Amino acid sequence: MSDNDINNIEPYTVEELPELPAGSDTSADYSTESFDTSTSSTRKFPFFLVIIALVVIGLIALGFLLLNSIGSGGDNNTNTDNTGTNTNTNTGNNNGGTTTNAILIWRGVFLDPDVIQPLIDEYHDANPNITIQYSNEWPLQQPFDQAMESYQLQLNQDLEDTIEAADIFMVHNSWTGDYENIAAPSTIYNADSFGNTFYPAAVTDLVSNGVVYGVPLWMDTFAVVYNKDMLASVQKSEPDISWDDFQNTARELTTFSGTSIEQSGFAFGNGSNIGFPLEIMQILMRQNGVVLTDENDYPAFAQDSNSVDAFNFFLGFANGQNRTWDADFSDASAAFLEEKTAMIIVPSWRLRQILAYNDDAGLGLDIGVAQLPQFSSQDKEIINWTDYWPVMVNKERGNSAAAWNFLSWLTEPDQLEQLNTNIENSSGYFGNLYPRSDMSEKLFDDEYLNVYNRSLPFAESWKMVKGRKVRELFVDALSKSSVSASQIATLEEQIKTLIDLKGVRETLETQTL
Repeated sequence: MSDNDINNIEPYTVEELPELPAGSDTSADYSTESFDTSTSSTRKFPFFLVIIALVVIGLIALGFLLLNSIGSGGDNNTNTDNTGTNTNTNTGNNNGGTTTNAILIWRGVFLDPDVIQPLIDEYHDANPNITIQYSNEWPLQQPFDQAMESYQLQLNQDLEDTIEAADIFMVHNSWTGDYENIAAPSTIYNADSFGNTFYPAAVTDLVSNGVVYGVPLWMDTFAVVYNKDMLASVQKSEPDISWDDFQNTARELTTFSGTSIEQSGFAFGNGSNIGFPLEIMQILMRQNGVVLTDENDYPAFAQDSNSVDAFNFFLGFANGQNRTWDADFSDASAAFLEEKTAMIIVPSWRLRQILAYNDDAGLGLDIGVAQLPQFSSQDKEIINWTDYWPVMVNKERGNSAAAWNFLSWLTEPDQLEQLNTNIENSSGYFGNLYPRSDMSEKLFDDEYLNVYNRSLPFAESWKMVKGRKVRELFVDALSKSSVSASQIATLEEQIKTLIDLKGVRETLETQTL
């Protein structure tokens, strides 16, 4: 297995769907067939008879319409205002489906169409007036960071065009603040009902000033994935729960050839080759008691000297005589599969891919999952971070109420459980973490997900708005041997500048200017 193969693994293996028809109208009727008006007969038919026949057919049709109107006394389900516009909607079988026909375009990420289509079909059967066209827009065959940029720029470009834009779209949870000015507020959830349904991190990401702007179909956290046999070599059955002990074990597992690391005990300490450095650094700062933001969601971590300690604690794993990892490794997940490192930190979707590679390549690794180590001085038993792609509704389209009705139905327990079953049947091993707090017990006995699931109530987030750009800043800062208070202050100011651009979305066109 090459490093390049594992570098490109994504949350789900999916096939790319063709683009939706350009200029598709959400009210269009795609059931209309196209008929061939040509004929193979050379026989001449008198033209005046055609005219007479058409007139007769038209009069008959008009008569039927008039009789139907008189017999029914009009349509009791439709009201019009003084402009003649239909103003009434009928509740359907599921959460207020409307009698108005609508085609909802959903441009998403990661979910295989075969996984989501059965649920879409079920909703359509109960609400035949609503058709949902789903496509997975994640760029295939690109490294993750590059694909993330490509997807966001294309999404932003599409949202500029109200005709071709999607009714439903997905963004990373670190981007949500950038889309509030185009997102339709929920017609189903208010702030209280949303907070009583979903985990606290989702409230942070998707509720502003009491208004709900999106909904999660899943949520994810981080855990230590480890090689059981390698830990057994130092008489450990699982990773340590405190950072001090964990660090000592990681050093014990690390072996050298001269000054070069031959076997890494723990992939940590370099922002460019461990995966998820932004999320991991947030975890470390929070575990070290740092308050990340002020009341206005601006970063405030530079004001706390514990931030410097957290940064340098991280960097110490890849620098100095006690290092367990360094820049010579290409990627943490690849190194883990090649038994070049004993422990890594990844979300559950990455674990799923690691397990698949392990089985497909016949590597025979005995893989375990453990809770993240914590600082003994922290004020909570567990502190973790979230990583997920919530769904939002485009307010510039005319179908926001219908879209929110569908999303409300989709995030009910039965549908979320079915989605997970579909994912498990399609990709193997396990599905996703449920975003609803009332579903937590369903994963208590899951061999792989139970550790991730237990962290969800304690997982945090903050509205960094331009999460992709913030990630780039953190990768740069975490690729040094150490950082100073002034460098962290500069990082904070750079993030504030990005947040001030909230709602100004970079597109394919603006990037090339």
